[in-house]
Amino acid sequence: MKKGSAQKKLCFFIKRALFSTKQSQNRADNFGTIVHFCSNGSENQNLLITLSKKMPTMNKYIHRSDKGLWLQAMLWIPTLYFASGLPYHAITSISDIMYKDMGIDNATIALYTSILLIPWTIKPLWSPFVEMISTRRKWTLYSQIALAACFVALSIPASGFLTLTLCAFMIGAFVSSTHDIALDGFYILGLTQEKQSFFSGIRNTFYRIATVFSSGILVMLANRLANNFGDNRLAWSATFI
Repeated sequence: MKKGSAQKKLCFFIKRALFSTKQSQNRADNFGTIVHFCSNGSENQNLLITLSKKMPTMNKYIHRSDKGLWLQAMLWIPTLYFASGLPYHAITSISDIMYKDMGIDNATIALYTSILLIPWTIKPLWSPFVEMISTRRKWTLYSQIALAACFVALSIPASGFLTLTLCAFMIGAFVSSTHDIALDGFYILGLTQEKQSFFSGIRNTFYRIATVFSSGILVMLANRLANNFGDNRLAWSATFI
């Protein structure tokens, strides 16, 4: 939203709140509308801070809204950054182990995995189009659905397992890199600088937890399933479910 448009909307809500002749509860609802509007995006939050200095009446509504934003951030930041780290390490690290278990030589594995890294290397090329086509929130949601579909494809024990997994990994790599673009943009625009600083360590922690989960727990699970099934391909298919 452009700054001028945001200020016009804000002025409309302020006038409706200040000059309302109805009951005080309606006036409180109008103040709540102002706070909700200003809480969306760091630029609008700065407008809200300026407004609170000029209108002390709004302080209790601002405090209530800010508390809700903190609670929301505590939910979506850990989960989304865990979801961001999991496919990256599954595609770049677990694929090495999986193809080694399937008896593929090291030179071929190195070639395949180096190709799978390309989407994360060149993702700045299409990052401007992510914002132009749709919102970051929608990109994040749709990319997670697409990633789920890719992992379902990896769980299919087909005869051409190698070709199928390479295609699924490559599509997943492009989708995961797009997810990272949208998520980082949503993180920057959706939080103030204070909240970004506070949650910086939290998002990195859960990203690292995803590393341990994918490179450790999933590999242990695949090894146990391989011992039970006696078939490495079937074991990895079950792991990706």
